[in-house]
Amino acid sequence: MLKDFLKKAFQFSIRTKILFLGTGVIALSYATYLPYILNTFLSDKRSYIYDSALSESHEIQLKITQLLEGKQTDLLAFSLQDLSYFQTDEFKKAAMKTTLLQYERYSFDGGFKKLGSTVYEPALRNHSLEKINVEEITLTPWEQFPAMIAKKKSIDFTHFGSIPVIRTFYFNETNKTLHYGVFVGDEIADQFSRNSSFSNSLMNLNGTIFETSSKIQIPITILDKLSGGGISEGVIGQEIDGKNYLIAFSKIAPDDWLALSVINEEEAYKVAHFLLKRTIAFAGIIISLAIIFGTLLAKSLTNPIDDLVEGTDQISKGNFNHFIPKRNEDELGQLADSFNYMSKELLRYIEEVKEKTRMENELAVAQLVQNSFFPDKKVITESISVVGHYASASECGGDWWGTRTIQDKTLLFIADATGHGVPAALITATANCVANLLPQICEEHPELLDSPGKILDYFNSAVYKVGGKILMTFFIGIYDKKTQTLKYANASHNPPYLYRFNDQEPQKSDITLLLDAEGERLGHIENPKYTEGTTRMNDQDVLVMITDGIVEAENHDKKAYGERRFIKSILSHVKSTPEDMLGGIIKDAEEFLAGAKPDDDVTLIIAKREAS
Repeated sequence: MLKDFLKKAFQFSIRTKILFLGTGVIALSYATYLPYILNTFLSDKRSYIYDSALSESHEIQLKITQLLEGKQTDLLAFSLQDLSYFQTDEFKKAAMKTTLLQYERYSFDGGFKKLGSTVYEPALRNHSLEKINVEEITLTPWEQFPAMIAKKKSIDFTHFGSIPVIRTFYFNETNKTLHYGVFVGDEIADQFSRNSSFSNSLMNLNGTIFETSSKIQIPITILDKLSGGGISEGVIGQEIDGKNYLIAFSKIAPDDWLALSVINEEEAYKVAHFLLKRTIAFAGIIISLAIIFGTLLAKSLTNPIDDLVEGTDQISKGNFNHFIPKRNEDELGQLADSFNYMSKELLRYIEEVKEKTRMENELAVAQLVQNSFFPDKKVITESISVVGHYASASECGGDWWGTRTIQDKTLLFIADATGHGVPAALITATANCVANLLPQICEEHPELLDSPGKILDYFNSAVYKVGGKILMTFFIGIYDKKTQTLKYANASHNPPYLYRFNDQEPQKSDITLLLDAEGERLGHIENPKYTEGTTRMNDQDVLVMITDGIVEAENHDKKAYGERRFIKSILSHVKSTPEDMLGGIIKDAEEFLAGAKPDDDVTLIIAKREAS
């Protein structure tokens, strides 16, 4: 039967469905969600009441603790004075200020001997002296002295009639003296006379109440709940005389007293129940108004929705030129504008995707071609081993390195074109073409193998003819196997580092920068002059060539790796094989960068003169 009803329901008009579903969903939501809201509200209110009760008891506990600590401090201050001090006007002022009623001092050497005693009755300024036996109030509890000495410090308070009294004890272990003070505790009583929605009490674990603002007789049976489990504060529920109460407690350390705050649950939730009734009534009004306005708006909603359904159908068929009419200026009218804008954007986006796909394919091919410019990671000749590392900052980079072996000489190249990306990659392609032609050129002009500066002229001519918009720094070194010398020229590139091998621990002084050759960047002018340098490479000497990408790389804190760390890394790994040295230097840099990607291409070449 339900199945048939639902089948017929789906045959109704969309307007009828909106009315039916709208009223049904609202009514169902009201019936299911409102209890949840009410329960959440009561839970929040309960938490607030518990927190308020605990805050009340904690505030009393804190103030009393501060007061007791203050009295202990006052007693300690009196204990530091000579006995003659207690006969002075200065003592009277201090006693009046601290409400000191009695002070006694004893020496202890297996037994007690009273050294001095004074009673200051004006401390009872808030009480009638005529009805009070001061000697009874200030009676010294001799039987408690052994326990006082064991604790070294002790504090307690009690009542004599209506007078709250704080008794403090302090035993000085060094000079074996016991100090006993009695203070009037009117400040404690003041804590229980202030206006509050809570009934507050100060009670010890034996059930003795010191002060209270409550007329409620708290049963002593709840002490097990309050003091059990080592809990210093909390809130419990308790039925007293047929009524439910919340009792918050905070222990006063180190003595066995509790600050209690009590409130009747019915009174605590009175405002909450009132608000709940108002909330239910208000929710009913809102739901009724929603149903009325839903009925009035159903018709205005259905026509634009039909237009949108038609539009989505056309788009699904690939007709991105379909536009829907805008019937009004409300949200559905804005949705119609958005739909039409989306249609146009889809057409534009499809064209952009086609163009982007084409460019990505071309970049992939360019990257594949550029990777072919570089030699294998390791190049070994009879007298020198070369390993290199290259990492581009984008799909195509502007760094390039290479080696060529012509006759008995090994040529080393490293270069850095301005910027990176496809334009810089085209310049590296130009340099690679010149390097590929060098064997043929040197065969016709063998004197070039003795002049790295003249070889740079060929590279400069090729880069200059590209247009001069992108320049390139370049270093070339020519190692001669017979003479074991390295001739080099530099077109404004980072000078290489030459490590001179010795049997000692590598030091910074073992590294030399090849600075005695310089010249303009490739492509800057048509006919530059490049100076040349020459150095000998002994057995196990190591030449390190880089582009500036590695030393200028920054970590996430924008701190550059720097030349100092780079040189330190060289010295740490220079006694290793070229492969291990390269891997160690790259690892050190990666650990410093901690995942931060360099902004520039990174190229590093290690060339080691093998032992003869």
